[in-house]
Amino acid sequence: MDWYFKCPLCKKDRSSDWDNAGKTVECAECKKTRKIPTPADQHDAYVDQHDWPDDMEKEVFRVKGRVCVIDACDSKEMTLDHIKAWNNKGRTSVSNLQPMCKSHNSSKSDTDFSTWLKESKLKLRQ
Repeated sequence: MDWYFKCPLCKKDRSSDWDNAGKTVECAECKKTRKIPTPADQHDAYVDQHDWPDDMEKEVFRVKGRVCVIDACDSKEMTLDHIKAWNNKGRTSVSNLQPMCKSHNSSKSDTDFSTWLKESKLKLRQ
């Protein structure tokens, strides 16, 4: 799995194998030593596949809570949902993932969140 991020020093787009996240390396662009960001460091950084790594899931739940984003939903069976659908070029990143119960996530399927929310007439949790 590849990990796409911005170098914290030169701000250039970089990539690395996911297993290197958090390790210290030299940037090929600016030639300075820096830590490869983790999901907690850069919420817009992303992996190149639909499924997310455990560290990304933990960060999403840490910053966005562990409750479904749909108002009045009290389900405890949680997963993550791509706000902009993966099949519509949505990225697997902390900023594009949100907590959602498995039932609502299944109902949403591969639809972009805003479209699904409007069509389903559900309300967003405040």
